[in-house]
This record gives sequence, structure tokens and C-alpha cells, in this order.
Amino acid sequence: MHKILVVTHGWPPESTAGTERLAAITVAELQRRGFDVALFTTWDSPEPPAGLPADRIFTAPRVKKAALWQDISFQQKRRFRRALRLFRPSVVYIHHTLYLSYDLPLVAKKFGARVVFMTHDFWLACPRSTLLAKDGSLTTLIDRQRCAQCLALHDHLAARHNPLIRLLARPWLARLLLRRRDRLEKQIYRSVDAFISPSRTVARVLGRRGIPPNKLWVIPYGLPRLTSHRRPSRTIRFGFIGTLAPHKGTAWLIETFSRMHLPSATLTIWGPLAKPAELAGLEGQSRVRYAGCFPIDQTAVIYDQIDCLIVPSQWPENQPLVILQAWLTGTPVITADLGGLAELVTNHQNGLLYRWLDQADLARQITRFASDSTLRSRLAQGAANTPVPTVEEHIDRILPILLSD
Repeated sequence: MHKILVVTHGWPPESTAGTERLAAITVAELQRRGFDVALFTTWDSPEPPAGLPADRIFTAPRVKKAALWQDISFQQKRRFRRALRLFRPSVVYIHHTLYLSYDLPLVAKKFGARVVFMTHDFWLACPRSTLLAKDGSLTTLIDRQRCAQCLALHDHLAARHNPLIRLLARPWLARLLLRRRDRLEKQIYRSVDAFISPSRTVARVLGRRGIPPNKLWVIPYGLPRLTSHRRPSRTIRFGFIGTLAPHKGTAWLIETFSRMHLPSATLTIWGPLAKPAELAGLEGQSRVRYAGCFPIDQTAVIYDQIDCLIVPSQWPENQPLVILQAWLTGTPVITADLGGLAELVTNHQNGLLYRWLDQADLARQITRFASDSTLRSRLAQGAANTPVPTVEEHIDRILPILLSD
């Protein structure tokens, strides 16, 4: 019997972003199939994570990553080695190492396990995971000079009050730390047995960084089925679902929608709030509201309350779960012609694409959807007809990779 240790940087309900939810779905399905599964994750709550026996759960406190030098953690590696010794897995399936330690794949390989890495974003190549610099610029070609300027903390809040940090946190130090990270990145690409990416976009970027083609697989996510009971509404209901953070484009969407004259349309925002500034544009708005978070088991109910999902991400996302859930509930999507977003949405078939970062074009697509009932019906039918793999189909495809000799 194969023993599989799943590694991720967070776990529901403490952390409910896409990566964590996919890891939880994977663990549940592997358990259902009779595999001996254990979990290594960050966890700060007094009660242990649910879903596994107590002796199959290994946790570490989350160390908030505030600087490039925190990518490597000797404490987290020590905790990980303990999990390896106690559980003795034959396979280590890594979903993310943020808040843990960047080089955990090398620790697992040295232990003697087969190591498979699911690349949910650009973390292996980009310390910010998104290819977005602090100034909002985007590039798919990694330039470490640019990275050093982006990651230096000379403008960090701590540096403003501490002369020593102000002296150390300069681009030259970031360049040194990036060289260390680059060395580890090359070792990870050589040592890990297989990499899985849900999108061609992430696979291309990481392939250019050095992952051998024979180690890189593109396999889309699989999700549990959702049942939709949407009822017609006189109002055209747009929705945003996801983390309210700058790279998700929430504030940008609110600003765009607030400037539009669409008295018969509303926008509802669901999701955890990362920064208050993301909702600053709500003041005085009657057609835009923040509805907060919702339990995972209410997902279908939330989609029943919208006629169109808007995904205004500022970075080339991998394969957002919210779009897959939209297809499962027959919900059209408006999103950018960028990366994994454009891989999922076929323009005029199951949604509408706007030019990335073009507010006028986003507003144009929103207006088209709101004003054309024939278009709405066609896109809704296209969304409902878009296939989404089941959890079982996804696991069927990754199992040969996990268990390969």
C-alpha cells in the first residue's frame, strides 16, 4: 500500500483559497480509494484540522512571509523531517511550500520518497507567485535584476523606523538571496520526479525556467458537482467571488463598475478581505455591495444569485476554481484575455474577454452582457455545456504520476 504525504501551505476552514481547497479534495478522494494519506500543513487553530486521523496530521505554525529571506525556514524543515520519519511516505505530493520552506521538495527527495509537485501558480520561479511586481507591471520572462528591485524592502514599513533594516534591505541583498533561490530552483527541477500544472500558461513559464518536458504534465482540476437553481431576475446580477486582494483586481472592478451608468445592473462582492483599501470604492454606491464570506457548502447558492461572474485578476492565473464552478452552474464569465483565464473562457461562447487592464473594454463587455438578452442566453447555454472534470477523473489522471516507479 502506497503511503502518500500531502503538503500544502494552508487547510480549510482556516484557509480556503483554491490551492487549499484542491488539496483537501485530493486528500478526501485518495482516502476514499483506500490509500494511507497524511497531511503536512500550516495550522494555528487550537483544534486540529478535520478530515484525517490525528496520527496522520502534522502541522506547523504559519510564519507570515514578509521578506525574501523567509522563503527558507530551518524550523519548518525540522518539523517536515519529523513528519517524514513518523509517517514514512512512499510518495510526497506537494501543493505549495509558501509559509513552510521553499526547499521542502529537496528534503523529501533526500528522504527517499517519490516527489510530485502541483504548480498552482508561479511560486517556484517567482517569489511573489504571480509574476506581478509591486508597481503592478507584469512579465512572463523572469529578470532577476527586476526581481531584486521589486523584492528589496527598503520601502517596507519596518525599514522606515529601523536604520539597520534600511541598510540591509536593499536590492544588492535581494540579488544575493535570489541567487540562493535560483540554485535551489535548479536543484528542485532536477530532483522532483514530476510536476503537474492545471494550465499551459504556468507550464510554459516553468518549462522555460528549466523543468524538463518529460517531467511536466498539464492536467486540469476536477471538482465536485454543483446543482444550480437560478431563478430569473429583473436586475442583471454581476458577481465577484474570491480573495479581495490587489492581484485579484477587486478594487479595480469596483471602480470600473461604479463609473458605469447601468441602473438595472448590480455587482455583489463575496470573499475574505485582505486590505480595507479593496472596498474603498463602495462608499456611496447603491449598486455595488460587499456580502462577505460564505461556507463552502453554500457555493451553488451563491452562484444562483448572479447572472454573470466577473474575474478581473491582474495576473495570469492558473485555473481559477471560481470559473470552473461557474461552468458547473451555467454561469457566464467576463474576464481578461490573459494566461489561464483566456485558456478557460472562449470569447462569445461561454463568456466575454476584455483586454487586460483596459477598464474601457471591461466596461464595454459588461454593458454588452447587460443590454443583450439573446447574448446572455447564448453565453449561459455555452457555460452549462463547458465540460469540467470530476474529482474522480482528475485523480484517475494524476494517480499514474504519483505512483509511477
